[in-house]
Amino acid sequence: MLISKEFLFIFRFTQPLLILHGKEDKVASHMNSVELYRESGSKEKTLKLFDKGFHELQNDVEFGRVKNVVINWC
Repeated sequence: MLISKEFLFIFRFTQPLLILHGKEDKVASHMNSVELYRESGSKEKTLKLFDKGFHELQNDVEFGRVKNVVINWC
């Protein structure tokens, strides 16, 4: 669960949103990204979870997949 008071107003965020998160992340739970996605007011939003991804997806074994998601999303 997101506990930061800033997230109380995430429903007001209406810009396009791409959220990428590794499920093996030991720093931040991917469930926070799931909640951010659910609560966001954006109509155009995408959430991609990477089963083998850790905290720094740009330096990860999943980078090839991450890069393709970003390129195709833009």
